[in-house]
Amino acid sequence: MPTRSPLTVLFALLLAAAFASASASGQSAGPPGGSPPGLEQAIAVKERNAERLLDTPGIVGVGVGVNPAGKPVIHVYTETQGTPGVPGSLEGFDVQRVVTGVLQPRAPTDRFPRPVPIGVSSGHYDFATGTLGVRVTDGTNVYALSNNHVFAAVNGASIGDPILQPGPIEDGGTDPADRIGTLYDFQTINFDTGSTNTMDAAIALTSASLVGTSTPPDGYGAPSSVTTAAFSGQGVQKYGRTTGFQLGSVVDTSLSVDVCYVYLIFCWQEARFVNQISVSPGTFSAGGDSGSLIVEQGSNQPVALLFAGGDGLTIGSPIDTVLQRFGVTIDGAPLGDGPPSAPIALSALAGDGSVSLSWSPPTFDGGSPVTGYRVYRGTSPGAESFLADAGTSTSYVDGSAANGTTYYYKVSAENANGESALSTGASATPSALVPPDEPLPTLDDFDRGSENPLSDGGRWSNAVNGGVENGLYVSSNELACSVTTTCTAWRNDSQYGPDSEAWARIGALPGSGNAIRLYVRLQSPGTSGYDGYMLRTNQLAGTDEVFVERIDNSSLARLLTLNEELAVGDVLLLRAEGTAIEVWRHDGSSWSRLGAVNDATYGAAGYAGVGLRGTTGRLDDFGARTMGLPPPDTEPPSAPGTLSAS
Repeated sequence: MPTRSPLTVLFALLLAAAFASASASGQSAGPPGGSPPGLEQAIAVKERNAERLLDTPGIVGVGVGVNPAGKPVIHVYTETQGTPGVPGSLEGFDVQRVVTGVLQPRAPTDRFPRPVPIGVSSGHYDFATGTLGVRVTDGTNVYALSNNHVFAAVNGASIGDPILQPGPIEDGGTDPADRIGTLYDFQTINFDTGSTNTMDAAIALTSASLVGTSTPPDGYGAPSSVTTAAFSGQGVQKYGRTTGFQLGSVVDTSLSVDVCYVYLIFCWQEARFVNQISVSPGTFSAGGDSGSLIVEQGSNQPVALLFAGGDGLTIGSPIDTVLQRFGVTIDGAPLGDGPPSAPIALSALAGDGSVSLSWSPPTFDGGSPVTGYRVYRGTSPGAESFLADAGTSTSYVDGSAANGTTYYYKVSAENANGESALSTGASATPSALVPPDEPLPTLDDFDRGSENPLSDGGRWSNAVNGGVENGLYVSSNELACSVTTTCTAWRNDSQYGPDSEAWARIGALPGSGNAIRLYVRLQSPGTSGYDGYMLRTNQLAGTDEVFVERIDNSSLARLLTLNEELAVGDVLLLRAEGTAIEVWRHDGSSWSRLGAVNDATYGAAGYAGVGLRGTTGRLDDFGARTMGLPPPDTEPPSAPGTLSAS
């Protein structure tokens, strides 16, 4: 947040936004290969549900991003972990809960020689201190661009008011000694109920002798005059008053959120924002960074204007929307030759003594073809060191990984001009391959003509999620769901584990956007605060997805995403052994481990469960067991010995 005058009302932003693709002339292309399949449909689903979700207390944002496999996912941002009302899915798209706390507006603080660099302390002479984002021009005049709440006092300033560098609050700027311009225009923030906003932005009339076009020497330099659209996984960077130069990656390209500008115990004045983007990690910005320009790593192409943030997340307005509003362009440098931008969408899949990595090429090649990739590895995040050259391939198998150790990876790209920044990270924990013991004991083969609801003599309880997922029943010797949403149940006659397995055989695939679910270590099933681990499929027109998710108080935290084409007759198995959570598949001939991940959140014995989403899927068998117990005796006894009668 910006620093503020003691005379001003305390305010804090709870953010909002939804990415709108801009079409300004000079804008470059977005992600390689175009938008991920289904992204537009996910955005439409989010738009239909955003208003309802944002009206739920504790939910502060709804956005659309992509998961590590490149598939669309809807993010719901909450103030606390226990915020109720977060669905597991929306109209067939996965929902991920992200806890950000209250989102707030986000000042190097020195007085710089004129012309001052961009990315430094600046603000309205009598209101707040934030960041001077960038110099822009309409072809005749030049202007300094920042936020309304930095330059225009949240609608309270007058055109012609002095703008200072450094800002007046905490950084000591005074008028007229530190004046670098005057307020020229600002986008009014609309606080009326039912109204929406697309930016928090303002410009100040200045001159080339007062404001320059590049960051201080420890920053990224001059931004490009050519903008680019944001996309999930895109590597970005910024320079701001408080945290200086920071790297991050785009999370959401469709985020809607409520921003509280007057917060005294609770919110007194709130504005809803749409068409924004979000960036992680949390270190990307802090209070006083509001107004910073967010640019793409490598190319320095402007992406967004930073205006708010919370725990682990930064929010920005798409830059083309801002530039079009004021009729200006970035007063920057043309795209030039240099290193490429960082590779994107890095994923890591654990094997037995190995980790398989894959990634996508950088979005900007630096004006020269990419000649190779470099792999970095560490045993803690942020401590990665060079491991190997991967050549020009966008995949690499680390065969030197030790089972039981969690490894953290990043990759870089090289061209004739140099090496890129490192990508965002991925981690994996390799472990030995121990196939499930055969035979698999079956708890319920569903071999009965009709049973609605599912009971098996009372050994099933329905609706794992607090009573709202009823509908599992037996039809023609198979398990089915009676509703288009989700049906679940848990086996109530026994707990399993803590080392345990649960499995089911696919009788009929559930159809596009629908799912099969398996649960282990279920704690408190049948309540709205249940916990445990879940395997969940997502059938797609292309390769299907298999997820491993941790359930925290009924909210889902994605641990692993796998791409696997499923078929009728497959057996899917979810195993929890110690801290290792594994997914196995039997295709009718042999077992294969699809993936593994380590998580120590829930280590106690618990119930096993099953679920289906949609009315078309069928499961033919279900089983669960505690691992380490002897296999069940499946042989009948021999005949009795010598028989006598008297």
